[in-house]
Amino acid sequence: MPHHSNMHVRSLHGEDHHDVMSKGPIAVLQEYVQCYQEVPLPQSCSVLQWDYDTQMPEHKNLEFRGAVSFRMDGVPHHVAGTWQRSKKLAQRDTAERALGLFVGRWSSHLKKTEDVRQTQARLCPERVASQCDADCVQNLEHFVIGNFGASSLSWRMQCVEGQCRALVHFSLLGVPHQFVGDFEATEEAAKGDTSRRVLWYLRCPEYEDRYDADLSMSATPQKIAPPPAYWASNSAEADALKDAEQKTALMRVQNRLQQQFSKQLKPGQPVWEWSFKFEPAPAGQRSVCCATVRLAISGQEYVGHSVLGQRHAQINACAEISRALDGMEVSKKAAHAGA
Repeated sequence: MPHHSNMHVRSLHGEDHHDVMSKGPIAVLQEYVQCYQEVPLPQSCSVLQWDYDTQMPEHKNLEFRGAVSFRMDGVPHHVAGTWQRSKKLAQRDTAERALGLFVGRWSSHLKKTEDVRQTQARLCPERVASQCDADCVQNLEHFVIGNFGASSLSWRMQCVEGQCRALVHFSLLGVPHQFVGDFEATEEAAKGDTSRRVLWYLRCPEYEDRYDADLSMSATPQKIAPPPAYWASNSAEADALKDAEQKTALMRVQNRLQQQFSKQLKPGQPVWEWSFKFEPAPAGQRSVCCATVRLAISGQEYVGHSVLGQRHAQINACAEISRALDGMEVSKKAAHAGA
């Protein structure tokens, strides 16, 4: 499922099918995305940025779903694949699906007519001129249903500190897509903002001049901002992912520590030591617990907040370790870049 997509399809420099297949989908996707860079990316900026969801179905092994982020024409895109038994397979699956959409479906769609504008369902001039939020939402629905075969649009709001942004979900050329706008003061304004951005992005003639993508190097951060949490999941799958994250939280942090201190740890040496402080609780209720974890190599201690249950206390303390490890990685990259 893409989060943002692009309707512009370019060739891979005339390479034949055998050459493309011999390179593998990940390499081909990277080359394809590089064709879209109006301004070269900084050397330290990865063309494809990868992330993974994990789940552990009952009585099965851990599964992975790859998500790749990249920029095309200055616009961040995110594409998610399906569940696979390894990260490598998940990465390959996601790359194949991204190519299937951008090189396959969009190419076939645009080749159906010499002028794509001839197929576009025109918008009501009065609604375009008004530019009120409700009319923009209607324009978006009319445009994507009339031109791209969407059956309906569904909306979801994300609200933070009194501000809202709207996420719209619909099928584009048979592939689920999700687009998100900026934070606004009201839900109606947020829907209008997202609608205008999607219409501009899909090159609706009446909205082509509403925005300009900033293609300058200074506007290209090394790390693409992540999409909204659980954007590639329905509500049931999102709940399952949250549960899986809690179940594997300790294991993932432990693995990071083992990698960080692999040269210093002795065979069989535990990477950490735990201690717990419990507060009395009324009969029949879980005790409030505060967890402290001490790293075996550095001796550094991390203390979590007091929460219900020992496992949640461990997860809370692990979050402190993760933040520290993230900071160490950022410092290391900055030192490497400055060298």
